[in-house]
Amino acid sequence: MVGRDEDTAVSDVAHAVPVAPASDDCLVVVYQREGGAGRCIKLDRLPLRLGRDPDNELVLEDEGVSRRHARIEKRAGRVVLMDVGSTNGTLLNDAELAGIAELRTGDRIKVGSTIFKYLSASDLEAALHEQIFAIATTDALTGLRNKRHLTDELAREFSRARRYNRTFSILMVDIDHFKEVNDRYGHQVGDVTLRAVASTVLSCLNSEDLAARYGGEEFVVALLETELEDAVTTAERIRRAVSELVVSYREARLQVTVSIGCAEYSHADEDEVALFERADQRLYAAKEAGRNAVKS
Repeated sequence: MVGRDEDTAVSDVAHAVPVAPASDDCLVVVYQREGGAGRCIKLDRLPLRLGRDPDNELVLEDEGVSRRHARIEKRAGRVVLMDVGSTNGTLLNDAELAGIAELRTGDRIKVGSTIFKYLSASDLEAALHEQIFAIATTDALTGLRNKRHLTDELAREFSRARRYNRTFSILMVDIDHFKEVNDRYGHQVGDVTLRAVASTVLSCLNSEDLAARYGGEEFVVALLETELEDAVTTAERIRRAVSELVVSYREARLQVTVSIGCAEYSHADEDEVALFERADQRLYAAKEAGRNAVKS
């Protein structure tokens, strides 16, 4: 699935497009494997070509990006996006782009491992402030909260539980054999799989629960005001839902499973680290039990 030069189509779908007048629209980088989130790219001169070759207006040095990958231009007053025959495709709002699509503010564009958010000139300042906050608290690849936000929230919840004699539980969720997905299908399919599993986890939770990407293919769920027995019920619901999930991208079609460790807050815990350690031990037990399992 990587963009090998000999497999990469480099012919654009449009030719001799005149440069459009200046615009205040922009792309915000919300995720890059090597860092760079938060960078704002003004679309003040269109068309904008995206690709690995250095003569593109926006160069992305990523093995999953073709030499000529995608193009943004203005047509009849509309800002549009097109893939120009890339090997791995361009995703628009998690769906592979086919043909030409008009961009609307808030749209997510994924080229290789990089995710952009398109923001139109209307109410740009408010949208940028919102996006800056999202970058600070959200894992852009999965849409879940990030590890830093999770750590801050769990520290606060631990303090509340101790002060007001409350309880809560956490789940550590790990995708089984995820390395094999990347090795067999490529990182593009791996990213699609991560996002699909994250969405499935969220669909099994209540609005007050917190789900975060903890690292790689591991997620943590904080279940507020929840005892261990109910946490196990939620974990089983997640496990079943993921096992029934079918991930599709181009010719790839696959299913994955998760292993889950569950732990409940104890007043004997010195801090939230002790709670994490118990959940991690139970996750290890689920792996040892053959995976696709829940242990508490």
